[in-house]
Amino acid sequence: STFNCAIRNIFYATRDWNGIILNQEVPMHLKPSGSWKINEIKTDDGIVIRHGLVAVSDGKVSPQSRHLVVTKDSILLQKQCASNCDSASGNRPFPLDSKEREVIVVKQNGSGLGLSIKGGAEHGLPVFISRVFRDQAADLTGQLFVGDAILSVNGHRLKNYTHEQTLKVMRDTGDVVTLVVKHYRASTPFLLRNSTNAERCAEILQDCPYLRAEEGWETVADVNDSLSNSRRSSSPADISQASSIANDSNFWALDGEWIDIATVPLKFAYITRYIYGTDQMRRNAFEVRGTGGKSTGVITILEPAALSQWIRHISDAIQSINASEMTLHNRLLPGVEQVIYIGWIHERVPSSEAQNISSNGYLWLPVFIGLKGDAVLFFKEPPVDVNDWNTTAKAFLVLEVMFRPLRDSEHLDDRPNCFTLQVIEESLIESRYFSVETRQDFLRFENAWHRAMTSSAIRTGVSWM
Repeated sequence: STFNCAIRNIFYATRDWNGIILNQEVPMHLKPSGSWKINEIKTDDGIVIRHGLVAVSDGKVSPQSRHLVVTKDSILLQKQCASNCDSASGNRPFPLDSKEREVIVVKQNGSGLGLSIKGGAEHGLPVFISRVFRDQAADLTGQLFVGDAILSVNGHRLKNYTHEQTLKVMRDTGDVVTLVVKHYRASTPFLLRNSTNAERCAEILQDCPYLRAEEGWETVADVNDSLSNSRRSSSPADISQASSIANDSNFWALDGEWIDIATVPLKFAYITRYIYGTDQMRRNAFEVRGTGGKSTGVITILEPAALSQWIRHISDAIQSINASEMTLHNRLLPGVEQVIYIGWIHERVPSSEAQNISSNGYLWLPVFIGLKGDAVLFFKEPPVDVNDWNTTAKAFLVLEVMFRPLRDSEHLDDRPNCFTLQVIEESLIESRYFSVETRQDFLRFENAWHRAMTSSAIRTGVSWM
């Protein structure tokens, strides 16, 4: 088809972690039916989760098909795993007894726990581990097995927790997770079968009725209704669980299982279409970079409308989280020190390392900027709490800084939406050159700057013509 021919001919620039520019072809197999379509699911509490298939690369390997899930506060990437690559625990002896065990799981490089769960209070059952994925965090402990009931997560007892409530608790964990588990060997054969959550729960309840009475699971769902719902490919109860949202192969019309490989929190993150350090824009791709060096890798979407929609949705989610963070900080700050803007911008700076990435001797480096009270503040890392506002790399009074938007003819390279901030350092006037990602970002910053200038002038009694 014309579309497939276009894929053969499309190349895009990306980079490996050493800054080397690579040209990689988007492989043909990345167009299963409707692969670039953005799907939207609305949860019971009104939260919209968006998901769809994309191509992802870290610059070292060819782009691979991945499932992208965007929630209100994070991005989740999943990869497809063949049915024979999911469970590492099948070759491992089961626990010798059914006593409670405490297991500490350390997540690897921002990935998930590396396990799938079934059950929940809505089925009258504990939450069971149904799969342990090979070489991922849970498997590396050597202490977690299919058939383990998860009794608590980081001290949160899960008695009477539904499947979705358990997923939320597990999503909100940090890099080190303490699980208390108890093994039920009789449940294992049912959990290993290729059936839906509700079907497995029905089988377990039929053959292992003691589980209900032993653990005191008081909420018993109508199993027949659950079976009926689980067979509907658009069941909100299944799809709204972001960390397991593509585990139904019939729903996705693809073979194999989707497993979590990376999570990037959107708090203090930024999205960019530019190759790191340069003014070279990726035609069909973007990257989301989070705190602590976390990154989605380069996400490629060959359909322009879907690409624009993904960028808009992710940008809006980041702005929403930033606004919430400002509100939280402002509750603890006096009125004259309120925060009116936070976010990442990029600064063009001379660098000896530029020769590895760019030929013009300059690098574009991310800088976190804040407008707070009478000051503009520059950070190397975002201010996580109120006390961090006192640990800035540089701070200047806004009335002593000149903000100047630049015309297209004044741009020094191919990055648009540029401006300068002229500051005084050690009695010298220094002009710093910045760029933001989009025109909307520029207008947002410009508006915040004028608000900060006006408020500061009113407070100090300064007037200008």
